[in-house]
Amino acid sequence: MGSENGYPPRPRPVIPTTLLIVAIIVAVGSASGLIWVLFNKTEGPGPVLRSFAERLRDEDCPGSYALLDVSVRRRFSQDSWCEIVVPLRDRLDPGFEVREMLLKEGVAELSIRGRLSTLTEVWRLRKIDATWRVLGPARGFPVPTTS
Repeated sequence: MGSENGYPPRPRPVIPTTLLIVAIIVAVGSASGLIWVLFNKTEGPGPVLRSFAERLRDEDCPGSYALLDVSVRRRFSQDSWCEIVVPLRDRLDPGFEVREMLLKEGVAELSIRGRLSTLTEVWRLRKIDATWRVLGPARGFPVPTTS
């Protein structure tokens, strides 16, 4: 019953080594795939603000309005929003650089600077479910003119 080297024989593993290795590879591959999908499907506050700035630049009122947080949409109808798109477009350069970002309780505050500007402005976005929506600049939106 003894082995040739004087030690008792090793019992066979309950789970075959090959099956264990395959299971580890599948688990690592699945986790990597999930991370890749989540990373590519989720936009952070910076890209959402950049998209918002591009829509402002293109004077896309419905497109920029759609990126606003619901609390902002309650304050502005789409028609009144379109009145402030032109003055607002000059305040937000789509080529901005994020200087600092703070996250507090689902709200991101981005300190940004335009490509040709020396001024830093703070914009706020709120995360609802998996989507970031624009709350606006810290100084507030321009007031639409009433005709």
